[in-house]
Amino acid sequence: MVAVRSTGFSFDAIVGYHNDAKQNMALVNEKYLRTLVNIANERFNVNHDRIKRFQASLHEQYTPKVALSLAKADWEDAEARKRRKREEGLARQQALRANEDTAAGYIAPQPSEEG
Repeated sequence: MVAVRSTGFSFDAIVGYHNDAKQNMALVNEKYLRTLVNIANERFNVNHDRIKRFQASLHEQYTPKVALSLAKADWEDAEARKRRKREEGLARQQALRANEDTAAGYIAPQPSEEG
């Protein structure tokens, strides 16, 4: 278990007190109190974002790299993988044939741009 504390975006403000009769006494008016609430809410949102980034960073630090790369990869269905592998194989065969033809001194005609 780990505890992380930060005071980067903390917020303290005195808005009232208890008098001698144990009554709550306001030191600020409602408009100022609303301003303080808005500031506190903004800081809460910033802290929430910081916590999320920290959690993601911590999780990434302790996730095995192989699992992490697999988790980030887009999975393809079997049919899409089969198509992709076939296209890659055909492209490799075509490149090998082109290399063999070039080594033998034969240059395949290139299709013209007109037709």
